[in-house]
Amino acid sequence: MTTIRHRVLFALVITGIVPLTALLLLTDFMIGSAIRQSEEEKIANLNEAVAAHVSALMESAAEDLRAMQSNRFLSDPKVDSSERLQEMTRLVTVYDFISDLSVYDKKGFLMSSTTEDFPRYRDHSFTFKQAMEKREIEFSRPYREVGRADDQLFLSVYLPITNEESGALEHLVVARLNYSRVINLVQNVRPGSEGRIVLLDAWGNVLSSTNIKDSLAKFNDSLKVEKWVESPEGIYEDERGKRFLYHANVIGADKTQVQAPWVLVSLLPEEEINALLSRSQMGVLVVALGTLAMAGLIGWVISVRLSRPLVNLNEAAQKVAEGDLSVRAVAAGSVETTQLAGSFNQMVEELAEHRDGLERLVLSRTESLRRSQSELERTSARLQSAIDSTNNGFLVEDLEGGVAVVNQLFLDLIGFEGAKSSVQSAEAVLSIFGDHGEVLDGEFSSWNEAR
Repeated sequence: MTTIRHRVLFALVITGIVPLTALLLLTDFMIGSAIRQSEEEKIANLNEAVAAHVSALMESAAEDLRAMQSNRFLSDPKVDSSERLQEMTRLVTVYDFISDLSVYDKKGFLMSSTTEDFPRYRDHSFTFKQAMEKREIEFSRPYREVGRADDQLFLSVYLPITNEESGALEHLVVARLNYSRVINLVQNVRPGSEGRIVLLDAWGNVLSSTNIKDSLAKFNDSLKVEKWVESPEGIYEDERGKRFLYHANVIGADKTQVQAPWVLVSLLPEEEINALLSRSQMGVLVVALGTLAMAGLIGWVISVRLSRPLVNLNEAAQKVAEGDLSVRAVAAGSVETTQLAGSFNQMVEELAEHRDGLERLVLSRTESLRRSQSELERTSARLQSAIDSTNNGFLVEDLEGGVAVVNQLFLDLIGFEGAKSSVQSAEAVLSIFGDHGEVLDGEFSSWNEAR
């Protein structure tokens, strides 16, 4: 990562990654909080809606049963028992939530009933006594009928019937209600895909269950019903360690009609919320990767655009270093790079001018040297010709002790054997003369003759 392009790209990517990472973490946190809050609101709204339906169902049943108190066939003591039974059978047919109707006298003994499958030939329950004393409709708690094989839950509603003329209590009509309507209402609604809604009585017993045999059993032996009342929302962990997000609503005794409140609890498995969070995080991750890829591409384009003028300038400098002074840098990009390219081009132009001047100077000096050399050679030739034609022996020694000029007559006088071109050192030539101390015999006469 030594090139400016790579450095610019790295700086751009780092500059983008830091705020992007912070933004993605914040987004993931906010989305996670929003999802959890949304799920909490969903189960809260769902639970409140189901609680309202349960209340409406019980209130509707109470209103329908109150209307039966004014039914002439039930309140008029002069009505024949067979006619009363026939009317009761009709009412059971009309009101599908009524399982059967029975008439009891003031002592609690059974007078007539629309069903033969009724074990209570005498009712001495606390609810029966309250209805007698208050002369008001009283609902029993949900119960399982002893001896029935289907384990169904029922509610008994006690309707005191008074004489319209005297106001005296005549008898009690007991309507046994099929509790399956409430159970079906609760069970047909499910928060999420694996969640459930549980209806509990005031003692923590289950009033609605997919398994009818679990009805009236404790929902959680270690958990009191007050927990749902004191903390209506939060996290619940069952005996197996499975965690649920829950919301609880209390249905008051005035709504349940059974003189005791119920608690409706919606349970949503936390793993479903975690699955939503995982999908959200995966979406955020995909967006992050896409954003990083886009940021990298944009950073690469920007780095190329920023570094291109410098790269071009570097290429031009390399060509100049190779000797090509005709190259020019392209003045493009920012103001700084444009100014740099202009300065570079000016430098190259000055270098070209200096090189041209040097070349002209070298050519001029070379020509001068050539002319001087020619003149020197001509002078040397004339001098050598003059020396060779003189009647005197002639030797010129240079500064280094070498023979600069010598004629053949000088060599002959000293008796030097060999060609004149082999004479290199003046000392060697003169040593021959020194060895003899004189001009060799016959050489002087030859010299005179030559003169």
